Amino acid sequence: MSDDRKKIIIFSGTTEGRRLSEALIAAGIAHSVCVATEYGEELQPKDELVCIEEGRKTAREMCSLFAGGTLLVADATHPFATEVTANIQGSRRKAGKRCGRRLLWQRRRMCGSRR
Repeated sequence: MSDDRKKIIIFSGTTEGRRLSEALIAAGIAHSVCVATEYGEELQPKDELVCIEEGRKTAREMCSLFAGGTLLVADATHPFATEVTANIQGSRRKAGKRCGRRLLWQRRRMCGSRR
């Protein structure tokens, strides 16, 4: 997994995940987006800077994914998707990676969003 698109991984299940990917594309930054469903994959913007992986991942699969050159993991899954968030958090801790979930939560609170 030496692909530059593996350095930033977004677990997306929300509009924020898609928007984050769109912003990275606009900035010319390569990244990967993991979505749980085929529908999530359909909504994801397609670009050569993006590697889209469809399908739910186990904690073990996430650890394997993070073992490459991943520098940052963004959890942009749905706030009620607690199992996947726990798997992301545990896996990224084992791999020693930073995760951006709290930033998304804080922004929602600051903007008064009820999502």
